[in-house]
Amino acid sequence: MRLYQKLVLFMLAATIGPLAVVGFALLAGAERELRSRIGAQQAAAAVAAADLAARDVDEAVESLTRTATPIRWGELSVEERHGALRLLLGQSRHFVAALLVDSEGRELAPALQASAQELAPLQAALPVAELKGASAGTVAMSGVWTRPLSCAAALGMAVPGADGGSAIVAVELAFRAIQERAALSSRSGVGELWLYDAAGLAVAAPTPEKLGSQAPAEVVAAAASLQGGARSWRFILGQESVLASVARVPGQLGWLALVVVPERTALASVARMRATVLGSIGVALALLLSLGFAFTRALSRSIEDLAHGARAFAKGDLKARIPAGGRDEMGDLARTFNSLGAELESARARLETWNEDLQRKVEERTAELKQAQAQLLEANKLAAIGQLGAGVAHEINNPLAGILGNAQLLLLDRPAADRDVAILKKIEAQAKRAKEITANLLRFSQQRPQADFKPVELNRLVRETLSLVETQICTEGIELALCLAEGLPPIQGDAGHLAQVLLNLVSNARAAMLKSATKRLTIGTGAELGRVLLEVSDSGKGIAEKDLARIFEPFFTTKDVWSNVGLGLSVSFRIIEEHGGRIEVTTEVGKGSAFKVTLPVAHPTA
Repeated sequence: MRLYQKLVLFMLAATIGPLAVVGFALLAGAERELRSRIGAQQAAAAVAAADLAARDVDEAVESLTRTATPIRWGELSVEERHGALRLLLGQSRHFVAALLVDSEGRELAPALQASAQELAPLQAALPVAELKGASAGTVAMSGVWTRPLSCAAALGMAVPGADGGSAIVAVELAFRAIQERAALSSRSGVGELWLYDAAGLAVAAPTPEKLGSQAPAEVVAAAASLQGGARSWRFILGQESVLASVARVPGQLGWLALVVVPERTALASVARMRATVLGSIGVALALLLSLGFAFTRALSRSIEDLAHGARAFAKGDLKARIPAGGRDEMGDLARTFNSLGAELESARARLETWNEDLQRKVEERTAELKQAQAQLLEANKLAAIGQLGAGVAHEINNPLAGILGNAQLLLLDRPAADRDVAILKKIEAQAKRAKEITANLLRFSQQRPQADFKPVELNRLVRETLSLVETQICTEGIELALCLAEGLPPIQGDAGHLAQVLLNLVSNARAAMLKSATKRLTIGTGAELGRVLLEVSDSGKGIAEKDLARIFEPFFTTKDVWSNVGLGLSVSFRIIEEHGGRIEVTTEVGKGSAFKVTLPVAHPTA
C-alpha cells in the first residue's frame, strides 16, 4: 500500500470517523433531550387542559345548583319563570340555553336563547326521568353533542327546584372556551389539544370539523392505565408517527385530555442537524482527499531525498547533503540530517582527543580524592586535639584541687578582719571557675561514639557549654545575649553530643561575624507543641541562596578563612537526627543567620 493510500486511510480513521461518531452521538443526545422536553411540555399542557375543563364543568354545576335549587318553580307565574330563567343564564358564561320542564319533559316555560332546531338535541338528551322524586341539588347530565350553528360541543344539565321533581330546570352548556383553547394550543407549537368525553367522543378539537370524532384506541388504552398525572408515549396514528400525552379530567365525568404532535414536526430541528452533519462530513472528506494527495506528493519527494542521503552515509560518504529549503518538519529533518553529517565528520577528530580528555578527568578525580584524604586527616587531628584536651583537663584539675583546698584551709585559719582574706577569696573563686571550666572541657572531650541518652536540662547545658567560649567571645568584641525561657521540661539526649552541636553553631556564628560592623550573638531557648527549642542567631554575613542546599554536606564550608574541614554542621545535623529532632536555618545575606534546633521532650518514664 502506497503512502498516499495509508495517509488517506489514517485521516479517515483519525478525523472523519471520530467526527461522524461524535456528531451522531450529539444528534442522538439532542433527539433524546428534545423528546424529553416535548413530552414534559405535552404532559403539562394535557394536565392543564384537563384541570381547566374540570373547572369549567364544576363552575357550571355550582352556578346551576346555587341559582335553581332555592326557587319553588311551580308557584311562579309564567313571567316570573321567564325572568328566573334569564337570571340563571347570566350566572355562567357556559350557559347558552335554559328551559323549565316537568317530570315528563313537557315545557313549563318558553326556552331562552334557543331556536327549535338548537333546542331539539337538549330536549332529547335531558335525563329528566332520573330526577323524579330527587331532592333539591341533585344534578343529572346528558351526553355530549355538537351544536349545529356554533360548531361547539354542548352538554345538557338538569336539576330539580325547591318544590321537588315537579319542576326541573335544564340548561345547555356550550364548551366554546374549551374549543378556543384547543385551537390556540394547536397554533402554539406544543401540539394539537383534544378533549374526549366518557364515550370517547371529541368534546374539543383543533378544528370544529373534528368535533364528535372517536378517540383512537391507543389513547383509550393509555388512559386506562393512568393512576394520576399524565402519560407520554409514541404511537402510530393513521400512517404517521406521533408523540402524545394524555391526562384524565378530574371529577366523575370520565373525560380525557390529549395533546398530540407529529413526530417529524417535533423533531424537524434534529433532522436539519443530521443533514448538516452529513453534509459537513462529505465536504470534509473531499477536502481531506485533495489535501492528502498534494501533501503526500511533497512528502514522498522529501523522503526520497532523505533515503538517498542515508545510502550515501552507509557507503562512507559523510560529505553528502540533501536539499533543506522548506520550513516544515521535513525541512527540519533535512537540516538535522545535514547537521548529523557534519557531526559525524567531526566525531573522528573528537575520538582522537578522547584519551587526553579522559586522562585529564582521571587526574582531576585523583586530586579531589587527595583533597578528601587531607580533610579526613584534619578530622583525625581534631579528634586527637579532643583527646589532648581531655588529658590536659585531667592533669590541670589535680593542681587546681590542691590550690582550692589550700586556699580554703587558709581561710579557715584567718579571722574575717585579716587583710589576706579578700585575696584568698579571690584565689578560691578563680580556682573554682578554672575547675568548672576544666570539668566542662573534660565532659565535652570524653563523649562516647554512641549517644548516652539521659534527661538533660537545656538551659543548664547552654550555660555550661558557653563557659568554654565565653571569654573568647568577649575578647572578639561580640555582644552575647541569652534569652533562656524558664520552666523548660527536660529533654532526652546526650549532653556531650548536644554541647558539641551548640559549640559548632557558636563557632560558625563567630566566623560569620569576623567582618561585620555589628557583632551580636543571640542564644535562646523555648518550648513549642511538646518540643523544646534552641536558637542561635548572629548578625554576620548570612548564607547565599545557592549555598543553602549544601550547608549540611560534609566538607562544605562558606567561611572566608578556611580553618576547618567543613564537618561542623554535618556532624551537628547527624546528632540532632539521632535525638529525634530537626535543625532549620533562616538567613538573609548581609544581615545574618539563625539556626533553630527542635528536640523532643523527655518521656516521663525515662
